[in-house]
Amino acid sequence: SQHAMIPHEVVITIGILVFFGLVAFQPMLADLTKDRAGDIPYIESTVVCAEAIVSCVLGQAISRRRISCKDVLRYLPVGLLRAVEDTLSLVCLNYIDPSLYAVLAQFRLVLTGISSRIFLKEHPNKLQFEAMGTITMSLVAFTVSYHGFGGGDKLGILLASVAVLCKVTASVYLERQVKSDDMPVPLQSATISCGTIVPALAYTFAFDMDQVRDQGLWGGWSLLTLALLALLLAKHWLGNVIVKRWSAVVKYVIHAAAVAGTYALQRIWYGLSWSLVSCMLLGILMLAVYSFAEGKRWQPTASASEASLGEKKSSASEPTVGREKPTASASEPSASQPSCDPNLKAFPETSENKLEV
Repeated sequence: SQHAMIPHEVVITIGILVFFGLVAFQPMLADLTKDRAGDIPYIESTVVCAEAIVSCVLGQAISRRRISCKDVLRYLPVGLLRAVEDTLSLVCLNYIDPSLYAVLAQFRLVLTGISSRIFLKEHPNKLQFEAMGTITMSLVAFTVSYHGFGGGDKLGILLASVAVLCKVTASVYLERQVKSDDMPVPLQSATISCGTIVPALAYTFAFDMDQVRDQGLWGGWSLLTLALLALLLAKHWLGNVIVKRWSAVVKYVIHAAAVAGTYALQRIWYGLSWSLVSCMLLGILMLAVYSFAEGKRWQPTASASEASLGEKKSSASEPTVGREKPTASASEPSASQPSCDPNLKAFPETSENKLEV
């Protein structure tokens, strides 16, 4: 008897929902590891280092291949940037609350669009640039108007901004490598993690040496810290799958949708009040992100005056002496009139303008 197979679309949907949940819950879990203290009791970079070690070992075991020095050097920029981004994403939560961090992190979509315009072949179109402008204004408005229990500390905002910049740079570089690389995802994740270990340790000894002397590298860890390590591991692996299957933009669309989840979780868990202004700004942000995604299928059409001018140029270039102008058949639609056939699409879905989410 044949076993029932789960449809491919269902597997993709489950994977995206799981990634959505991981992204939404990560800031909250990192904040919970404080155990109601003012600062995170453990050294943040040690979590990043430990996650990289586990990922490196697990990736080689699953792929049954060993990491080569050539691949490590190739992905070293990604590993270095990821070490800084992951560490600062935890450190900034000492100064700002999870919701504000989640919103600030969405500026990565704008930076990714600008970077794609400069470094990648997929250029955002006019409609997507308009959506990027709306995203930027909603982020600034939320940051100025939001009053969480972490406040809007300038140092926390600066650290989150640097983390976003590192993340975008790493993702753009990774996308260029992924599209031309047939390396399996487990081995690729292990290779990236291998380049994360040394920078994370260097950060530890450079900025937290006093804490290392007092409690050691792993002092202050708890079960919640181990849960955070597992969450980071799963998020990184699923993120690499999404970038390899689609693109970094699709990954960041999911990140933007997860902002509402982080905001709601913080309100429910800590019993905080809901702000109408904050909810409206989050709605505008998600709508702008959706417009950015939908804008990839949008193509500008020629105006009526441009079409008329093109017809005049075409008729002027063709001799008409001794010939009768052919008339349009009743069964064929005119070029100046839209087709009435409902099966014809105004914008055919090609491989260039179809966005799979």
